Amino acid sequence: MSSYIFPKGFLWGSSTSAWQVEGGPIDNEYRMLHQQGLIAGGSDPEQSAGFWTRYESDIGLMRQMHHGSFRMSVEWARVEPEEGRFDEEAIRHYRRIVEAVVKAGILPVVDLHHHSNPLWVCRDGGWMNPRVVQKLQGFARRMAEALGDLVGVWLTINEPTIWAAEAYFTGELPPHARSPRKFFRCLDLLAKAHVVLYETLNEVHARRGWPKPAVGFAHAAHGVDPFDSRNPLDKIASKWFRSAFEERFLSSILKKGRTIDLLGINYYFCMRIRFPLSVRFRTDLPMTKEGWPIDPHGFHRVLTGAWERYRIPIWVMENGVGEDDDELRPGFILDHVYQMHRAIRDGADVRAYHHWATMDTLEYRKGFAMRYGLIGVEMESAEKTRTMRASGKMYGEIAAANGITEQIVQRHVPDWTPDSFPKGTSTRYSHAGT
Repeated sequence: MSSYIFPKGFLWGSSTSAWQVEGGPIDNEYRMLHQQGLIAGGSDPEQSAGFWTRYESDIGLMRQMHHGSFRMSVEWARVEPEEGRFDEEAIRHYRRIVEAVVKAGILPVVDLHHHSNPLWVCRDGGWMNPRVVQKLQGFARRMAEALGDLVGVWLTINEPTIWAAEAYFTGELPPHARSPRKFFRCLDLLAKAHVVLYETLNEVHARRGWPKPAVGFAHAAHGVDPFDSRNPLDKIASKWFRSAFEERFLSSILKKGRTIDLLGINYYFCMRIRFPLSVRFRTDLPMTKEGWPIDPHGFHRVLTGAWERYRIPIWVMENGVGEDDDELRPGFILDHVYQMHRAIRDGADVRAYHHWATMDTLEYRKGFAMRYGLIGVEMESAEKTRTMRASGKMYGEIAAANGITEQIVQRHVPDWTPDSFPKGTSTRYSHAGT
């Protein structure tokens, strides 16, 4: 096989989010979900990986994996536990974390809103109250003042469409609404918030004499098709779904001017839409334990489609697979990195790849049972012992080589070839979904 080497300067890293890995008490809606018994397995966010106190050793593990960047988030509820009252020690602690990332030679990418709101925001109407935009702006300004000399890449919001849908369309997250009208209202306020945060971050950097930051958001991207391409109703449903869930947010912010410097892409799967509005998946692909199809070709499709449509530089912010151990992940990484290489070769301007996740996290649908980490964490132990998984070692070698080499493949997945998906899936992904 050939080597698949990426352009010079390409960034390799991984991602976390604060509420999923930091641990400790945080008065946000996920703490409330736990108290209501709505997080799978009774898993407690306070007992997650403990990155808040173990960040130095975790950053050391990132260095071992030759990270060039690390996407993290700052927890709004931790920084501003009550409206207008900022916890200065929490802010100083976040600065210490970012300083450690920079000292390790890793680029920090900081996400300001990652599916999580303080309880005081929820009690004030959440994202149905237009004042939430001003509230989020105050938090963003405070974090920019505290971190902007260290942070040159910001994400305003992670997966705005997914969060809005789960809070106001499917009702999985607080306030558990099931209202298309509220979903669109929330999405439009999130789009307004992005524009306001973009302007705020740029204003702070300019006023303080810091370089202009690169600001974007992380988009949950899926290839969307009709369930039955011959059925006109399925075609209508898929077109509406694509417009509402894939395009509306970015189109809204682009109408307000070019308030975006990079497009974050989070990719996990493609989907098919059946009339009137049900999500289905291909049945000829292996499924993950999460119940999602493994579709590396869809990754190529999403990356090239986003570039052709928007012509905004792309940073992959999340891509990964949840499982019990580490049987699927090495092959999964090779398949998706290869498809990303194809997308770049086909003209897409992709500049970074962040694997989800750096370490095992709390996933509210599956609790601690779903393992996404390149680094394994013993969640049941007080020490939260870390173990570098084989996939983490392989990923570190890919980052060091700036791509896939024959030697890496032979060491880790010797039967892998770039055209072996879906051919050979029965062996490589034989444990998927079990």
